[in-house]
Amino acid sequence: MTAVCLPLMASACDRRSPEPSSTSPNVLLVLIDTLRADKLGCYGSDLGLSPNIDRFAAEGSLFERAFAHAPWTLPSVSSLLTATYPGRHGAGGAIGNLKGLASDVRTMAECYADQGYDTGAIINVLFLSPKFGISRGFEDYDYQPPRDDQRVQRRATEVTDTALTWLRDQKQRSNRPFFYMVHYFDPHLTYDPPAYFREKFALPADQTPDPDMFGTEQDMIRLRQGKVDVSLLPLYRLEHLYNGEIAYTDEQVGRLLGGLKEMGLDDSTVVVLTADHGEEFLDHRGFEHGHTLYDELIHVPLIIRYPELVRPGRVRAEVGHVDVAPTLCGLSGVQAEATFQGASLEPLMFGEKTKSRAILSQGNMWGPMLTSLRYGGYKLITGPGKTALYHVAIDARERHDISGEEDQRERRTALSEVMERRLSQAGKGQAVELSSAEAKQLQALGYVGGNGEGDELDESSGTTTQPTSRPASEVVGGAS
Repeated sequence: MTAVCLPLMASACDRRSPEPSSTSPNVLLVLIDTLRADKLGCYGSDLGLSPNIDRFAAEGSLFERAFAHAPWTLPSVSSLLTATYPGRHGAGGAIGNLKGLASDVRTMAECYADQGYDTGAIINVLFLSPKFGISRGFEDYDYQPPRDDQRVQRRATEVTDTALTWLRDQKQRSNRPFFYMVHYFDPHLTYDPPAYFREKFALPADQTPDPDMFGTEQDMIRLRQGKVDVSLLPLYRLEHLYNGEIAYTDEQVGRLLGGLKEMGLDDSTVVVLTADHGEEFLDHRGFEHGHTLYDELIHVPLIIRYPELVRPGRVRAEVGHVDVAPTLCGLSGVQAEATFQGASLEPLMFGEKTKSRAILSQGNMWGPMLTSLRYGGYKLITGPGKTALYHVAIDARERHDISGEEDQRERRTALSEVMERRLSQAGKGQAVELSSAEAKQLQALGYVGGNGEGDELDESSGTTTQPTSRPASEVVGGAS
């Protein structure tokens, strides 16, 4: 199937500045789907999966405690691109009731287009397709629908090839700076690393693909319907395959950054690397993503490199994806949007101390709808009929729920009040109706079902019928 490449909206072209500043840097945003921060060497892993990302991190500002605002792609990336929380931008919902971006929020790409930048992206999953409003402001939006069995996306090698071609062409055809986003999908289930990485990182039983290995679309639908005992899954084997996918993606990120250097764009480009969310391997009695707000799903890598201004270093302050757009606008001299809810990270990168930030996350894809607030070394998670509180400064793995302790009552109340203030700024997402083919794409990824037993796909409307959710008590405060 051919890619979908969209022209920039006329309104954005009309607003475009005739010429950006001659000193305006390029911006390259590298987004890796489903990448746990703790799998990278620069975040403490000793698995040897990320030599290229680790070298890149040593040249930039690494944010040790950066967090996504949702545990799945659509609301998470929407927060990244609009600098607004899920409740404000409205994108997300649940399978069967999906929403796109609210009409009154603006994206980073629109900001850059307004300032005369060439804008482009290469995207590899339906949730980031133009249907959901993510493409606003992008002049070239290369979305590749699934091929063959409607499950296989573009592999990282092809993504890198396409991205390097775009960058070379842009350099030849334009004297404008660019804002370009590259989305790698490979660490997402189903885990099937190329042969070299399979042989290096998979367990002996998985040196060749096992057709019976758990992880097919039907397996994931059964899991979300509560028909699978997660504790009996071969998660140790699956995690090794996942590691292989990360190592393969790291190789391609290295090739992308190497190509940027060969073009002579290294010093004049702000490069950002992050992930939309992580992946669970029984950390809290679950598997995959989209179902909790524990850190294995929302702690993400965030690295910003810009040799012209940013000195290498590590930042320990807690930050969120909503802070990325204001930061990039600040570094490149682009006017930030009034709707942005984040704050620039420039002071932190330049060694200044700032006030602690409260990090809000919300919007599960399956299971009970949860909200979390991280602030002052504590993390509050709330859901229907359940509250959990963790002292994450000393309980980083979120094992001990202290919400029931009497001396924590005042803290629970204070965090709840901050959470409510953040949630009060609500927006209205745009209703999205999927075609039969698009519904099948999500089904092929295991994205149908999830709140109980018996979910059925209505292929004529692209919706599902969803039974009652799992009790929140099984998800919130359910650490083992």
